[in-house]
Amino acid sequence: MKYLFGCLIFILLSTIIISCAPTQKFVITSHEQVMDGYKTKDQVIARFGMPTSRRTDIGLEEWTYDYGTKSVTKKNASLSGVLHRNNTIIGTSRDGSASGNSNSESGDVKIFVKFTFKVDSAINWTTRGGLNYGFSTAVIPEPKVVPKKEHKKKKKKKGIDNPY
Repeated sequence: MKYLFGCLIFILLSTIIISCAPTQKFVITSHEQVMDGYKTKDQVIARFGMPTSRRTDIGLEEWTYDYGTKSVTKKNASLSGVLHRNNTIIGTSRDGSASGNSNSESGDVKIFVKFTFKVDSAINWTTRGGLNYGFSTAVIPEPKVVPKKEHKKKKKKKGIDNPY
């Protein structure tokens, strides 16, 4: 009975201590939010540099940033993308194409970022090969500033004690 009572006290105290500990808050910015933030050619160049290739067709310009390929060697691996006949995997895009499964033991995945522009404005983007530009940021609360109390100087009275 003493053992059970001791365990109960330990659990109660642990819960109190843990609940009083400060918690760290995070702001999560998704891959889609980051990519949707690139609205102009200047913003894309500032982040990614000059594209590996450019293509223009009917008033639209497509910029591709090619990062090569990577091999996937996991059997029955669930991969982000759609598996094509030649075992290349296409990943996420703004239009929502997303998940697929690979039943092969190995395959090459093309890794790239592609932007489509109309004049200077980015109207679409695609990333492939598992690229993820999302991130999380710890929120650090601002310290509380306590205003200093102003001390008013007392005026000294002229008189017998203080001739000045």
